[in-house]
Amino acid sequence: MFYNILMWASICWIAPLMGYLLINNAKFKKNIAVGVTFMEEGKRDADVISRLNKYKKQIKMLTLLFLLAIIPGIFISKFWILLTYWLVWTDLVIFLYAIPFYLCNRDLKKLKREKGWVYNATGSISVDTATIPGFKQLSSLLFIIPSILSLLPLIWDRTFYMLYIVSGLTIIIFWFIYRYLYRNRSETVNEEKDLTRVLTQIRHYNWSKIWLIASWLTAILSYSGLLFINNQVLALVLVFVLSTVICVEAVGIEIKIRKMQEKLTKGSGTGVIVDEDDKWIGGMIYYNPNDSKLIVNERVGMNTTMNLARTSGKVIMGFILIFTLAMPFIGPALHIYYEQPIKIQVSKEEIIATQGITKYHIKISDIENIELINELPNDLVRVNGSAYDNFLKGNFRSGKENMILLVRPDNKPFIRIKEKGGKVFVLGFEGDVEGKFEEMKEIVK
Repeated sequence: MFYNILMWASICWIAPLMGYLLINNAKFKKNIAVGVTFMEEGKRDADVISRLNKYKKQIKMLTLLFLLAIIPGIFISKFWILLTYWLVWTDLVIFLYAIPFYLCNRDLKKLKREKGWVYNATGSISVDTATIPGFKQLSSLLFIIPSILSLLPLIWDRTFYMLYIVSGLTIIIFWFIYRYLYRNRSETVNEEKDLTRVLTQIRHYNWSKIWLIASWLTAILSYSGLLFINNQVLALVLVFVLSTVICVEAVGIEIKIRKMQEKLTKGSGTGVIVDEDDKWIGGMIYYNPNDSKLIVNERVGMNTTMNLARTSGKVIMGFILIFTLAMPFIGPALHIYYEQPIKIQVSKEEIIATQGITKYHIKISDIENIELINELPNDLVRVNGSAYDNFLKGNFRSGKENMILLVRPDNKPFIRIKEKGGKVFVLGFEGDVEGKFEEMKEIVK
């Protein structure tokens, strides 16, 4: 039950967060609401306001349904069924929220056409970009230092080496995103130069801030394995807490930027304004063959997106879409894979333990001791490998001893093999374990 709650706690915030941001899209920022641009007349129009209110009610209803749908998932005992339910829920949140947004965007564009609200394009607006300070890049050292700090635990501990390496590489990825996945263009709304300058500076500053903070928090996260090496629950809690802090920090900055954009552009829908509605399909997908950039800024907030008019954009988005749709099948695939039997083969030269694509080779000449045990250690901590329902495979730790497991805990007893170099294997399978143990002992003698 604890791990079920922890799993749902890791994603349950996605629905209310997306709901909040989608409702926030109904507020005019840079003269845009739900992906449609309006001048002041349109912002005050009764039909526009009515359609936006209907959209907000739909988002609230969906959010409530998503949260209620979590409750049955807490009580699912089989991991593969829980994982499938968990990933189906995630997919539904991603795709179903897009429906009311698209429908509202379509209706608002229709209203805009019917009432003759056609505005000038960006080409007719001239803003002297020389008055806008350049985007001063943060020093790479500010990312390199936390990346190195993430790797330092390798000096004292090699058990959780993957955690340290992944943390260090994640920070490098954050630096890459900060440095290259941003389109450095002015945030032009109308002909007001000061407004363009301020909006651009705000976005630049906070883009730098979010990735720098995330990098240093990830460096702290790297130490969870070192600090709680013998307590997996505490390690998981620390990972969860720090991950939550990173997400809260990112969301907080995004909301702050949106509020500033809303406040600064209030009343800016007069005269000549920027209208790029025709370049955004459904208000969500950027498609502009005249733009050579692959990565572009979202119209509001701080995020970036891809230009699907570019071939590379279509390919990347295609892979993302396929992966997202395939996620619910991970649970059944894992179930089928881990249901494959554990097999032990014994010859005069070696013992081979296999399950699926996993294969362990133990040379007879390397064996120091072999014994039959009835219970696994109570303080087992998974280092890297699988702990899937009634199945344990991979590297585990018990106290100060590292061991390689390939067992189904309910199929007792187990065969414990210690090599002369200190490596320990624990093997178990469904069948005549005692008979296989005697066969091994005879060969080892």
